[in-house]
Amino acid sequence: MALEPEVATIVFRVFQESLTNISKHAKATRVTVTLNVGERDVRLVVSDNGVGLAPQALAKPDSFGVRGMRQRVEELAGTLTIDSESGCGTTLQLWLPRVLEQQP
Repeated sequence: MALEPEVATIVFRVFQESLTNISKHAKATRVTVTLNVGERDVRLVVSDNGVGLAPQALAKPDSFGVRGMRQRVEELAGTLTIDSESGCGTTLQLWLPRVLEQQP
């Protein structure tokens, strides 16, 4: 699949960070990854069956990995959502436009 370098880099970095977080914190026994590349967009979903996150965990000021992921995604007009419930695992969803708009 051919992706613009900026899009490919962000997909890779978000995937990498999500796996790092799962290995460090989730205590998961299963991880499911889905990558869909359409004509107009790219979608990545990473789910685990780990311990989940308390809502305040994503708002911590030292949560640099999550904050960094969000900033990178928003720079390319994408969205990143993280759904989690304590004890029920976590699902990260990334959406990015496949083709970036040219800046004037």
